[in-house]
Amino acid sequence: WWKRRLDMLEPLGEDTIRLSPAGPFAVLPSPDASWPEKIGRDAGYRFGGYRLDSNGVPTFLYRFKGIDVEDRLVPDEGTEGLRRQVRLRGGRDSTASGGTPWFRAAVGKSIRKREDHTLIIDDRLKVRWIAPSDAEPRIISSGEQEELRFPVRFQDAGTARIEMELTW
Repeated sequence: WWKRRLDMLEPLGEDTIRLSPAGPFAVLPSPDASWPEKIGRDAGYRFGGYRLDSNGVPTFLYRFKGIDVEDRLVPDEGTEGLRRQVRLRGGRDSTASGGTPWFRAAVGKSIRKREDHTLIIDDRLKVRWIAPSDAEPRIISSGEQEELRFPVRFQDAGTARIEMELTW
């Protein structure tokens, strides 16, 4: 049902970029394992609604395999792009499922890393990783595309934070 609904939605504007055709998280047995093709409930996601901040910017709430996720995109005035901020809770229980949680930030035909740690997807989208600051990106070849992945590292309290700038 959700896939049909998402396929019916058309983005506003002309210069649009699709980050990932499936969910942003997967529990994988190894860093280069194939990304699951399932989406929505079949992939372990449960939508929990959203909340609006004082400026009307939504934070989407969902659950993925025992992890509570708060996911939002806000305008980034410094770059004239967007800043994606993701907060996760409940990570201690999620790793018992036989793998490591991974975040797939983007998918494209080519991904290259510049010296300033900015990642360029299809010579169009620029991704600069902010948090965690020591996260090391993995560029995984998968068929005719490449995927930009980061391992999710939970703190002792079972929380994690992901933040990145997106410009194009």
